[in-house]
Amino acid sequence: MSKESNIDFVVKNHLCTSCGTCVGICPYSALSIKLNSYGVFAPFRNVADCTDCSLCVSVCPGHKLDYHQLHTHISGSIPPNETLGPVIGTYCGFTRDSSILPQVQSGGVVSSLLIYCLHKGLIDGAIVSRWSPEKPLIPQTYIARDRSAILASVGSIYN
Repeated sequence: MSKESNIDFVVKNHLCTSCGTCVGICPYSALSIKLNSYGVFAPFRNVADCTDCSLCVSVCPGHKLDYHQLHTHISGSIPPNETLGPVIGTYCGFTRDSSILPQVQSGGVVSSLLIYCLHKGLIDGAIVSRWSPEKPLIPQTYIARDRSAILASVGSIYN
């Protein structure tokens, strides 16, 4: 049985966004995405397969990020809520498409915007997520290229 460790050993201050770039770049397949002890998908490394080449670290968007310096540079100070960041404004909206509104959970703005962009030819497809039909607690990401595929992804996925 191989020994695994969470990737937090290199990404400080919990700045790993679970983007998976490290997993995709690893030439030794030493990394994988799994649920961690907090129920969040996170990269883990198989210590036996890892050569410490640091390629995963070099592509990590959270590894060298100095959170405090970044926020001080952008807004002149550290935000009162470091998790949320600075709040510039808040807005509320909902779709005006009466065929979409009954299907959506949070107003349908994103779904309506994606459908509009597809219809106008502004995009060829959109990367969206839905709950996996085979594993209902696992999100499934796919490219939606038409209205029905976008509407199949309505509803928030909190993971």
